[in-house]
Amino acid sequence: MVYRKCSTSTSADAGFLGSRDAVLGVLQVGGANGYRTGSSGSVQGVSQCLGDLAAADCTACLAQAVGQLKGTCGTALAADVHLAQCYVRYWASGYYFRPSQDYSQDDVGRTVAIIIGILAGLALIVVFISFLRKSC
Repeated sequence: MVYRKCSTSTSADAGFLGSRDAVLGVLQVGGANGYRTGSSGSVQGVSQCLGDLAAADCTACLAQAVGQLKGTCGTALAADVHLAQCYVRYWASGYYFRPSQDYSQDDVGRTVAIIIGILAGLALIVVFISFLRKSC
């Protein structure tokens, strides 16, 4: 497993779990170019194989990702599992795009954005100081 992200909120509701399992069943079979979306009830999902993976290898990778997703995330309302050559993601309607503090792992994208922002700010300060030196 390359990456896993599970929401901290869970649901033991049989309707949710049935919808989740139906979506994951659809996502296990890669669509055109290995990309597939699915929805059932209040659950949506997406899966994709990366690169030019053969159809059989894509299906095997997605099946492994779904198995790991069910095993590691259990009844989470939203989850992502990325393997080396594929990924699977599902979320309950209205839940997935909540703030990232609802998730159990750090959001790498936010950390990168903060670092880039700090570096850009420092660069602007250096340019401003250089401008002041030349004008004085």
